[in-house]
Amino acid sequence: MKRVSLICLLLGLTGCVTNSSDISEPILSEIAPPENWVSGTLEGSVSSNWLLGFGSDELINLAGIAVENNLSLQAGSFQVEAAEAAARIAKAGRYPNLNIDLNSGKQQSRFVGFNFQKVETEVHTLSLSSQWEIDLWNRIGNTTSAVRAQADAAAADLVAARLSLVALTSKSYFNAIAALKQLQLARENHELLENRFSTVKGRFDRGVADSSEYRAAEAQVAAAAASLASRQIQYDSAIRTLETILGDYPSGSLTLSSDLPKIENGIPSGLPSQLLNRRPDLVAEERRLAAQLLQAKAAKKNWLPRIALTGSLGTTSDQLSDVLDEDFSVWSLFGDLTTPLFSAGRLSAERDQERALAEASIRQYKDTVLTAFREVESALTSDRLLTELEMQQKRAADSFALSEDRIESLYERGTVDLFALVDARTRTLDAQTLLIDTTNRRLQNRVDLHIALGGGFE
Repeated sequence: MKRVSLICLLLGLTGCVTNSSDISEPILSEIAPPENWVSGTLEGSVSSNWLLGFGSDELINLAGIAVENNLSLQAGSFQVEAAEAAARIAKAGRYPNLNIDLNSGKQQSRFVGFNFQKVETEVHTLSLSSQWEIDLWNRIGNTTSAVRAQADAAAADLVAARLSLVALTSKSYFNAIAALKQLQLARENHELLENRFSTVKGRFDRGVADSSEYRAAEAQVAAAAASLASRQIQYDSAIRTLETILGDYPSGSLTLSSDLPKIENGIPSGLPSQLLNRRPDLVAEERRLAAQLLQAKAAKKNWLPRIALTGSLGTTSDQLSDVLDEDFSVWSLFGDLTTPLFSAGRLSAERDQERALAEASIRQYKDTVLTAFREVESALTSDRLLTELEMQQKRAADSFALSEDRIESLYERGTVDLFALVDARTRTLDAQTLLIDTTNRRLQNRVDLHIALGGGFE
């Protein structure tokens, strides 16, 4: 249960990011997605716990560290706070504002006709004033809703950024372990070939093996040493990359498990349209589109008359003690009706600008949706093909290893020469190397599938 809670925290409760007003369906209908995924099947409720599918507590812990230490996510959290504050500010514009004012003044004057007599006057005023624009055409309402949609988009962007960071951490983790396994394989190969070279050298010294076998064994050791150095460089780079993502100094000292996780869960069936409600980047894009459409509506209403009310209620007196006495009360109420007559084309230009931006946003949203569908279809196809490829390469690696053992026995009995053994070792090593690469590619592709879906599946 603790692991599940940690995953939900890491991924920011992706399933909670939903559209506050759904505009996707009418726009999406022009794209006409199929009823099912063409390249595979997918279904189930949205799950933020997709990291559990890899069965690695180490990966979950590292993802938590990455999310906690990432400065971009921390900045994004504050940007979401600012967007929420902007939404509250915009909402406040729909209601009257109230102000209470207390003014006190004292003035001295001199009158020439009265021998420069001094005259002092005091005025004390206490008033409650209010201003309110009546939103007859819902212009302010459209603007307020647009700002609210922008805040929703910012929140979805943060979830998408967190999801991308966890995915990047996962991929870098898989790359580091794959590099470690390749390094271990290169080290084992180097040790094996060194031992084999010692055997060949002994045979050469006794005159049993000729110089071509000796040189071939020597060359194999040198090539294995070069490959070992290359794999060490790759592993060092992969570890330092992962450390940087975790927010640590890239010292290259991070210790990881030596085994790549195994993918245990399959992919159930489902509908492409579910994708729109679960991918945070699509939710964000839809919210930005909604905001732009609302801004375009508000711009059209700038031509309409506006009615504003201004009122005040209070007291005024020349004695401060009387400001709370209702006998000295004063009040005022004004109505203001304004309508634009001439703006040198500014209002029409604003309307055209917002309309053009709305049309651009619609097309951008459609393009984003199509890209999302392509990513899922590609990941589904790759998952099926990589699963088959991994299985066949494992068979090949096992068969080549058995064949090498057999040829080595024949070499020890003198039935075959060293070159047959060299070929067998090369085939075994290549097959084992490809198997590690394919397993890593399958893990990477499964992460891509989760990113394309905006989460996991149950």
